Amino acid sequence: MEAPTKILILMGIIMNDIKLENDIPKYRKKKKSSTSKSKEKSNHKHEYVDCLLVEKDENRPYKAKYCSICGKINDVKLFETTPCESAYSRLLNDDEVFEKYKDLESIYIDNIWKLKYISIDK
Repeated sequence: MEAPTKILILMGIIMNDIKLENDIPKYRKKKKSSTSKSKEKSNHKHEYVDCLLVEKDENRPYKAKYCSICGKINDVKLFETTPCESAYSRLLNDDEVFEKYKDLESIYIDNIWKLKYISIDK
């Protein structure tokens, strides 16, 4: 390269650096998040308790855990299995699930798919 082109290239780099330093970014107002809602945020460490969620319409049981402070549902098992003699497992029917978890608290709900929290009576 010739000397004048080197100078022009260096001047362009310097001019770009100056332009970047003097640019002020646009102010962007924070938007409300569509995924998080303030009422669902927790300011505590969840203390989960085992329970048996039972759908009212079908009388179908699901083993789950819920927070004893806010009522958040977690770790829902949609079906229960038991090992067989072979390498396979067998699904338990509703009566067997009720018998297996008869010592757990039963909470009756309308719909398992729409529910994230249960009401806690203190």
